[in-house]
Amino acid sequence: MKLDCPHSKSLHFRKFNYLFAKFERLLLVKIDNLNSQQIKKCKKSLGKTSIFICGKNTLIKKIVKERLKNQNCLNDLLSKINGNISFIFTNEDPFFIKEILKSNSLPSSAKAGQFAQSDVYLEQGLTNISPDGIGIFQSLNIPTKILKGQIEIISNFRILEKGKKISETEASLLQKLNFMPFFNEIKIISFYDKGKSYDS
Repeated sequence: MKLDCPHSKSLHFRKFNYLFAKFERLLLVKIDNLNSQQIKKCKKSLGKTSIFICGKNTLIKKIVKERLKNQNCLNDLLSKINGNISFIFTNEDPFFIKEILKSNSLPSSAKAGQFAQSDVYLEQGLTNISPDGIGIFQSLNIPTKILKGQIEIISNFRILEKGKKISETEASLLQKLNFMPFFNEIKIISFYDKGKSYDS
């Protein structure tokens, strides 16, 4: 049976109270599909002028509710603390922080079951796939022909549409083409600054 640790919670409260007092801005960031090494790299890039911190959403909500109980932005801020959320305390311009996070993005493959981050097109031209792999192109209605013992895509083709779920077949073809169409990065979704909350 897992037990709550009042001492640990108390430390979190004290730590957050200290950070709220030291820094002017609180940035809420999404960390979907990121590994620990990428997060560690981002923390290092932020340096000593900003503090990147993770925590359980339920505990964080209690801390934020207590700290900002008289602020008009409280409910708006609380509504955004869900899913894979972390926090950056900083005195820097949010746009400066955004550029640091973007510079630490990493290429990402398309995975079946995920939703496409953007439209993805296959460009016209020869592929590295031999004729015996034509079936996967046909199942996706991609116009092709055989040239020099390889499959050629006849015209640019949108294989993924932004916001739509990626199928097994689509993900498999992109993998065969060694095409990594997306980027995993820490994204700012909102920030709190001197009593006001702003969407990114």
